[in-house]
Amino acid sequence: MSRAGPLLAIASLIFLSADVSGQADRFEVGQRLRAWEAAWEAHPTAEARQRAVPHLKLSVNYFFLRRMGEAGRALDLARFALESPEAPSAERRWAASLDLTPETRFADTDSPEIRFTLAPFYPVDVPPPPDARLSLSLKGARPGPSLVRSSTIGLGALPHAGRLRIGGLAEGDYTLRAEIMAGKRVLEAREQTLSLAGSLAARIDRLRLAADDLPRGETGCETARGLAALLEMLLDGKPLETNYPAARLLAEADAALKAQASGRSYYGWRRAGQFWLTLPTSAGPTPSRLLAPAAVKQGSPLPLIIAMHGSGGSENLFFEAYGRGAMVRLCEQRGYLLLAPRGAGFSPRRALELIDGVAGLYPVDRQRVFLVGHSLGAMQAMSSAAEAPERFAGVAALGGGWGGRVSPGLRGLRFFIGVGLEDFALPVARALDETLRQGGVASIRLREYPDTEHLAVVQVALPEVFAFFDETAKR
Repeated sequence: MSRAGPLLAIASLIFLSADVSGQADRFEVGQRLRAWEAAWEAHPTAEARQRAVPHLKLSVNYFFLRRMGEAGRALDLARFALESPEAPSAERRWAASLDLTPETRFADTDSPEIRFTLAPFYPVDVPPPPDARLSLSLKGARPGPSLVRSSTIGLGALPHAGRLRIGGLAEGDYTLRAEIMAGKRVLEAREQTLSLAGSLAARIDRLRLAADDLPRGETGCETARGLAALLEMLLDGKPLETNYPAARLLAEADAALKAQASGRSYYGWRRAGQFWLTLPTSAGPTPSRLLAPAAVKQGSPLPLIIAMHGSGGSENLFFEAYGRGAMVRLCEQRGYLLLAPRGAGFSPRRALELIDGVAGLYPVDRQRVFLVGHSLGAMQAMSSAAEAPERFAGVAALGGGWGGRVSPGLRGLRFFIGVGLEDFALPVARALDETLRQGGVASIRLREYPDTEHLAVVQVALPEVFAFFDETAKR
């Protein structure tokens, strides 16, 4: 296999595809990914990270083979290795293997309860503790006391089928926390979003019909259609790759339709927040996720970062993973707009159309537009910059490379290349550095990170990436 082969195939952790049967596995892997990232952040010593690297490399191989259960096991073992040089206890390994799956994550407020299943995500060779219990709590998102439901269930044989009472709860997005316990000791804890809304089926049906009648090629219209499809999948109980605030998105879609009917756009101008948008491009509608920081309320042009995920990933990676959404926090602090498009249907020209799409919603400082990409996304970022180098101020390529030709326009751009010394993409990143230098590019910063492989490089590199962006923005 060529150097680029693994790069194209294993570029991200959460694979997105039309295979709905695999989405539940992707959701569980995403849960473990974020838990591992938290442990990586909490244990920054070289010794701890060296212990985790072999397990992380295994997880990449299992992702490549689509053996998602084994990939999840490897992520759990990497987390345990970060926490301690000692092997985890048998009961801890048993608890980490479990997966709590509700029948739906979007239910009608008229429903008295929802069913759930607790089962191993991957097999373990140890029995459950004799005093094993499952503790469930449901918390609301409103300020003040937020615990609205809690229960504790004794566990016997697995899989365990249970019911969660939701009758009488108000419409909204709730956090469902599951704790696997042995007696009073919490062995493992995970959280997911559970959303409730009234007259759910009728509202989504009206939304879908109204969205289908909207004209094509406008961000508000395309976004209403995209949200209608997403909410319909959630209503049907189809598992998706990540947590969605479905009650909020339903209300937002209703508001977007009303705005369109009155000739206005719900999105843009001074409206701050995170939005799942569908932006029109010549290649077709592009699902994207946008951060409009609080600074948009001032109405001044803001720098824009376009973040490109790895092969098989989605627009959610830079918002929820890659350091548990560290890029969102860094952009909010600086007042940068952040757009993460879904990579399917990529063409170098599409990045230019996405800049114009964001500029149609918010004032964009077109002298300070940056590209960042991970793995295959790094290659896409480089290809986008090569298409129109005058449209960008700088490019950060992480764990990836590019095999193109350095044009005169590219020589004036500034580049940051970040890669782990344990990364399979290390030769590709070094080849990118050499290509740019031989092509006459004057400003290149290559950083090779010890004790870092492909999964961790974005999280490790982001502080220096943003220092690079800040320095470039001042120029």
